[in-house]
Amino acid sequence: MNILLICSKSDVAAVNFFETLTIESFEFTKISENLHFLEKENKIFLVFSEKIHLYMNDSDISEIEKKANTEFEHIIFLSRHSTLGEIKPRSITVHAVGNWGIAELGGKDETVVKTNPILIRALLLDFYNNKPKTLEYEVKQEATHHGPHLEKSTIFVEIGSDNGAWKDKIASDFVCKELIKIISNYNPKDYDWKEVVGFGGSHYCTKFNRLTLDSNNKYCFGHIIPDYILKQITDKQKLKELLEQAKVKSNSLVVLDENLKEIIF
Repeated sequence: MNILLICSKSDVAAVNFFETLTIESFEFTKISENLHFLEKENKIFLVFSEKIHLYMNDSDISEIEKKANTEFEHIIFLSRHSTLGEIKPRSITVHAVGNWGIAELGGKDETVVKTNPILIRALLLDFYNNKPKTLEYEVKQEATHHGPHLEKSTIFVEIGSDNGAWKDKIASDFVCKELIKIISNYNPKDYDWKEVVGFGGSHYCTKFNRLTLDSNNKYCFGHIIPDYILKQITDKQKLKELLEQAKVKSNSLVVLDENLKEIIF
């Protein structure tokens, strides 16, 4: 399996991630100025992109594939997490990509991107279970909410929510070590989980995260459509179409609410 990690030069947290991953202990080999390679059971490529991650597209990925002489199965963007709220909690987040409505931050209107619910949960569980007590960051999944639009399976791994967190070398080192550990030999067949789409709840998926971080729970959540988006969609047929799209892009046959009740139209 070939996995591509992307860090944008315009994103301060992504710069921190890139600097962390390219130190000697991570064992990446430099292919070119902005492209690095790590061979484990899976092949991992790391690119330092001139382009803002939210606005990358399939042609950008194709160019990287040409330079790497390979095709990627999974794309992982490493970036900053930010919030408009006055309170900016320290957090490590993972989420799927796409837009339920107008694409205000990259991507396409009313279009979600193929994602990997199993990998999302594997990372969240690992971050949560292995985070040192001294690293005071919340670990959580966010609802689907921004671009870019790509055809390949895509997730975001972020650190936030302020400049201090974005530049935090200790947090970056922790996230990078655990990320590389998980994706080095990642195989979805190793996990006995059921992929589902989440329906409702908050942007920070409070109840879904309780389920995700409960090792006895069998579900892993791909795309999640939160309450504030559901309130904006007044056309029932449009909502049905979005959820059907989310199911396909999450490799799922089921949409569940926060109480694990199936949503059927």
